[in-house]
Amino acid sequence: MTSPARTDAETYAVGRLAAELGVTTRTLRFYEEAGIVTPGRTGSGAARAYTARDRARLVLALRGKRFGMSLAEIREIVDMYDAEPGEAGQIRRLLESLEVVRADLLARQSELARTLAEVDDVAHRCTARLDELAASGTSPTSRRRTSPPTGARGSRSGRVADGAVARGGPAPTTGTPTSPASGAKSR
Repeated sequence: MTSPARTDAETYAVGRLAAELGVTTRTLRFYEEAGIVTPGRTGSGAARAYTARDRARLVLALRGKRFGMSLAEIREIVDMYDAEPGEAGQIRRLLESLEVVRADLLARQSELARTLAEVDDVAHRCTARLDELAASGTSPTSRRRTSPPTGARGSRSGRVADGAVARGGPAPTTGTPTSPASGAKSR
């Protein structure tokens, strides 16, 4: 059995459209409140009736959201279709926005790669240290640590893997007083 062809006059109830798009009915109402879509009302005016145009605008809005665009950017791009310069202007503006989104995603990808490398390095150091402890006959569980190993993120010492002070935090103290004049540790 084939499904009937859709026409431009076809409307969608809020539940049906939400299911088709894989979102909640609240999401559709959010985009209505934001002015992205303006569904009509059926019968007594209580039920929303979304048109094919509303559906297309919602698909664009949801894609923009997935790309990390702001609601204002989404609205601008979606609204361009109906205004001058029309579809061509909408496509040019979308391409501009996509370049910004792409650059942001590449920067995040680079940061994730650096973070993964740091995690791998710390894990390697931890494994190596456990191997050293096992080789020296010291049971890894016999030494109780009160803080994570040096180099672990979030350690109480405030230090990171390379020994530098963690971003944004004060320099950790070791309990050895420093001379206020020189900043050097007293012996």
